[in-house]
Amino acid sequence: MIKIIYLTASGNTEYLAKYLKGELSNQLAEVEIINLLKITRDMDLECDHMILMGSINAFRVSNRIIRFAKHINNIKNISFIAVGCNDYWINKAATKPLVDVANKKNIPIKLNRVVAMPVNLIHKMSEQQGKEVVETAQLAITQIASDILSNKADKINIPIKSRLLLGVGTMETYLAPLFGIDLKVNKNCVSCGICWKNCPMKNIVPSSEEIPKFKFKCSMCLGCIYKCPQKAIHPRLYKFIPFKDGYNVKEYLD
Repeated sequence: MIKIIYLTASGNTEYLAKYLKGELSNQLAEVEIINLLKITRDMDLECDHMILMGSINAFRVSNRIIRFAKHINNIKNISFIAVGCNDYWINKAATKPLVDVANKKNIPIKLNRVVAMPVNLIHKMSEQQGKEVVETAQLAITQIASDILSNKADKINIPIKSRLLLGVGTMETYLAPLFGIDLKVNKNCVSCGICWKNCPMKNIVPSSEEIPKFKFKCSMCLGCIYKCPQKAIHPRLYKFIPFKDGYNVKEYLD
């Protein structure tokens, strides 16, 4: 049994997780895909091979998926797939915290990969650029599926210069909460609860008027902004960071 555990905000990682499941299932592999936010304490996660997939925030995967990795048990093999805006050296250390956890638990690591998807903040790709990036990502996932089924094991060698950037990711732990408390809702809010029900850090809670209230635990995944159907959530000061009209990976799919 192969279990794919993913954590997504913009939808990029979820898309690739489902694509990977399809590629593995086509080869008759037994695969289960689970959103990390839907996992409960009594859920059976024992498997022959677990694949952890998460987006890259400031050169490393999010703290939420790292904390999850620290509590997994009864896993025979594990693989890591980090999803970022590029697969260059600057993101090659993104999974190092997960690698460290697996080594500490003596869980054999099979694959350790970085896959690029369209940029979802600051700079928006053109439709053509986005489609090309998605097509390349699909090829990468197809190769990953093949490597998993052939029981390939990567030789993990993280460049020193990539590791140096992990310090920036550590800084994000302290800076992201400032972004979180800067968020506000406008009059479009209908108190649907999607934001506080899906926040991976439990940073959003409903006020007495059922209006989102933002605390000091944000990881800056931007999920609340992207998923709000009313486009009611905006930062006060950091307006240059998220797209004005959000992000949807479907824009780049045929």
